[in-house]
Amino acid sequence: MITAASTIIQTCMSYGSALGIVEFSSTAQQLSELKIINSQDDREYLLERLPMGTAGSTCIGCGILTALNVLENFGNAAGGHVIILTDSEENEATTTDDVFSTVLDKKVVVDSLFFGDFVNKELEDLTKATNGIISTSPVDNLESLIQSFIALAQSKDGDVYDKLFQVNPSL
Repeated sequence: MITAASTIIQTCMSYGSALGIVEFSSTAQQLSELKIINSQDDREYLLERLPMGTAGSTCIGCGILTALNVLENFGNAAGGHVIILTDSEENEATTTDDVFSTVLDKKVVVDSLFFGDFVNKELEDLTKATNGIISTSPVDNLESLIQSFIALAQSKDGDVYDKLFQVNPSL
């Protein structure tokens, strides 16, 4: 997952795109504010903030709430996008169901990339409710994960989102 995120930041994010990074495990932590990519230095800044590893817990709701805060710190969260990369095993409170109405109220689109064999039903429901995109990828296939992320990072007309936001889980 971290290798895929590095590849996306280095080669796929267009100039003018905005990207922030949140890591979540038993809690969530902002690793980078929403940063507009205008140079290679901006890419390096984001690469340096990717998590070094993963942990065993997964609090998807915590990650979503922190992502909403990052979007709001950049401006109005409405119209922003949150991309959740997860193994789907939500085993910590605050849950996706706990933040469902908050996400809808803030008019944020949640896209979900599930890697592994399991799709989290609550996150799938939230993604559908926000008109987001759902993608799956085998956990052992880096190229598939990268292609899935690229597909999520493109709108239906092929333009990269104005406010692309990546959430990196700790597995």
